[in-house]
Amino acid sequence: MRAGRRAAGRRACRRAAGRRGRAGATIPARARARDVDMHKLYQMWLRKTMQDNHEVVADMNKKAAKRMKAYYDKNATLLPFLEGDLVYLYYPRRVTGISAKLTTRWKGPSKVINLINDCNARIERVDNPSKKLIVHIDRIARCPAEEANVNKQDDLRNASLLFVHLYHRDSAEFVINALKRQSVDNQLVVQLKEEQQKASIAQEEIIGTIRSLARSGQAIRGHENTGGNLYIFLEERALRCPELADWLKRRDKWLGGDIQNEIIEIMAHMVQRKLIKKINKSQFFALMADGTTDISGEEQFCTALRIVDPESLTPEELFMGLYNSPSGTAATLHRICRDVLTRSGLSTDNLRGHCFDGAASCHVWTPE
Repeated sequence: MRAGRRAAGRRACRRAAGRRGRAGATIPARARARDVDMHKLYQMWLRKTMQDNHEVVADMNKKAAKRMKAYYDKNATLLPFLEGDLVYLYYPRRVTGISAKLTTRWKGPSKVINLINDCNARIERVDNPSKKLIVHIDRIARCPAEEANVNKQDDLRNASLLFVHLYHRDSAEFVINALKRQSVDNQLVVQLKEEQQKASIAQEEIIGTIRSLARSGQAIRGHENTGGNLYIFLEERALRCPELADWLKRRDKWLGGDIQNEIIEIMAHMVQRKLIKKINKSQFFALMADGTTDISGEEQFCTALRIVDPESLTPEELFMGLYNSPSGTAATLHRICRDVLTRSGLSTDNLRGHCFDGAASCHVWTPE
């Protein structure tokens, strides 16, 4: 009967799966060997990875310990304690019912028995020599000379109070000195103001030199950027002005041709504003214009205004500038005259006369 059941089971399995069924023990030997190899490879890879990670962590810990030791050694100071020195032991113990600010954090005095090494020392209490401790030198502080004299008199309470008083005084002086010192921001602001003041002095020297050369009609620039009358005069002034000497040593001196032209143009505008203010004070004016050709062959149109000083009643002719006229027609010259009056903020209602030196172009003008 059992044989019949096994045969029926095999036939049922063949009908359901389309093949003959196999138990776990009937897995081919090749497949089992491949699985074993995969497990061994995974174990080897995992072991190798763990070893590599362990080496990396150990190396990082060594570097961190070395770095921490370097930081500690940088700020550490070896106090020269000798045998028999009176010291205090740092013992920050909280007392119930007493504020932490009023609690004494130092105990003692104690006496140094011997130095075990560079970091540790053996001490004993002065009032109880049987109590001996091995402490780190960072936890002990030398007893001041005043307290040592008091200790000789066996007045331990007064010595402790005096110690606290002296250290409180030192702490207060340290805080006061720290408050007197300026912060980094304030130091940067002060340095910036000093640099601005020095640059202002140097710029005043440069602008004054350019003004002198412009008023005397001398050439400012030479054939090169570092040549010409401007640099010659600045080098002479730098002998008496250290701020200007430092400025000329800079890479960016702000002395190029465009900068010089801009400075001269600003000066010209300042002069024009003063002249316009004087014209407005006189109220009435007359327009004078004439044309000429410069050395380069360009047509230059010169304009001036004639006024009468209201205080001295003397006539004055004020030069307003030169204009490069694109053409010599009457319409162009008329637009230039109108532009001069418009830019100066002057009204034609106060215009009382014209003077054009008999120029044919200005004699008659008909709008186009």
